[in-house]
Amino acid sequence: MIDSLLVEFSFTINDPNLEEERKQKIATQLLKELRQWEEVETVDFTEDVSPELGSKPGIANLIGWLTTKVKIDKIVNFLQKLPEVMNKKPLKISVKVGNNETTIEVKNTEDLLQVEETTKRLIEALQNNN
Repeated sequence: MIDSLLVEFSFTINDPNLEEERKQKIATQLLKELRQWEEVETVDFTEDVSPELGSKPGIANLIGWLTTKVKIDKIVNFLQKLPEVMNKKPLKISVKVGNNETTIEVKNTEDLLQVEETTKRLIEALQNNN
């Protein structure tokens, strides 16, 4: 059933002038805020699926990255609330619906409209294929 489908959003702090420690601090604050949203099913730091050779075994996270899953019926509210947590931070947002994924650089609230439109198109494409 399409209504129970989860849309995956991955966020990365996209400011090359910030040190890794600062990026992780911003991501941690964003994580805390998103965990309080009823629209969010899950949110956590993004796992590094291909860690560097010689790194410590175990689960490694990408610095400054979060992955969020939102049910389709809550997407509109989720996207409308995003400017609240963005706080003029440049982000890269990847949207994954089914097997389709795209990444958008977001520098302002106008760019968030592109995220919303892209998400809607990906959902429509999935619905048309089912």
